[in-house]
Amino acid sequence: MSKWKMVRLIDVCDLNMGQSPDSSSYNQKAIGMPFYQGNADFGEIHPQVRFYCDSPVKTAHADDILLSVRAPIGAINIAKETCCIGRGLAAITVKACMDMKFLYHVLLLKNTELNAKGTGSTFKAITKQSLSDLRVPYPPLDIQKKISSILDSATEHIGLRKQRIVELDNLIKSRFVEMFGDGCSFKPMQLSDIALIAGGLTKNENKRKHYETKMPYLRVANVFFNQLDLSEVFDLPIEPNELEKGLLHKDDLLFVEGNGSIEQIGRVAIWNGKIDPCVHQNHLIRVRCDQSRLNPIYALHYFMLPDGRKQIMIKAVSTSGLHTLSVSKIENLIVPLPALDLQNCFAAFVLSADKSKFYTQKTIDESQLLFNSLMSRYFN
Repeated sequence: MSKWKMVRLIDVCDLNMGQSPDSSSYNQKAIGMPFYQGNADFGEIHPQVRFYCDSPVKTAHADDILLSVRAPIGAINIAKETCCIGRGLAAITVKACMDMKFLYHVLLLKNTELNAKGTGSTFKAITKQSLSDLRVPYPPLDIQKKISSILDSATEHIGLRKQRIVELDNLIKSRFVEMFGDGCSFKPMQLSDIALIAGGLTKNENKRKHYETKMPYLRVANVFFNQLDLSEVFDLPIEPNELEKGLLHKDDLLFVEGNGSIEQIGRVAIWNGKIDPCVHQNHLIRVRCDQSRLNPIYALHYFMLPDGRKQIMIKAVSTSGLHTLSVSKIENLIVPLPALDLQNCFAAFVLSADKSKFYTQKTIDESQLLFNSLMSRYFN
């Protein structure tokens, strides 16, 4: 990139800073044009339409680059049609001398620099002037097009593999409904009758700093819907007599106990036993199924699908702004209980699908490494 000329962003494009329309002019009824306010609307490929506006103030057009200019700064996407843009976005229209997709990939790498330009004490944003002065590489147009074509092919390959994982997830959901329907034909059981439910260990640092034994422990940050992130697992000092209370066993379910978002409360994953021994914090509630009656994979998916989620969200309702669960609330959840062989059949299907997802994700990771290598080659 050092051999390429560097220019200001404003030299190779037009900038249109968004402005929010009157709140009475936008809706969720598909009346008017799509309205995007910021990076919350951005999906993997195209912006996700949440609102429509019949009296737009500022608009972007198809193939404009949409860039989030308010915290969090730097989210990026491409408009697929004429749309209304709020003040959280800037629309970037490239001039004839610049390839749009090339600039898109350049801006992907500018996230840290863009955030550093943000100003404001409570809610950081970047100004039109700061965005205009952003320096970007400017190779000849034919080289821009060649590079963007290569990067687009790599991105498309990754996108297709990600779509495959989405399809496998949807297939699991469909199989659950096909096998169990709404659960009304099966005996309802209180979860505490077919599982052991327990809280975890408190983190109290003043109390624990004198304990000599340390053990890996899971936090809320490690648990997502049907997914564990074990990239950062800390140690917790414990006393030997606490081990039984907090120790995880393979196939335990872990529910997130508190969250500001009702959509995230009670997210649940199954412990895979990859770290052994391992304990869990009190903000995670452990459910240990009686596997002679309740298959944990069946239970996991029940509590991620609408009927299970509805129960969790009703029990977590709070007026304090923080939605919370407790051991007793989890104990009182109701689970339809099909015959164990039927549960096991579903679990076998899930394990087969998960195996396909694992190999697909491995391909994605390898492709991402290649993409990162290409980005480094072209822009560093």
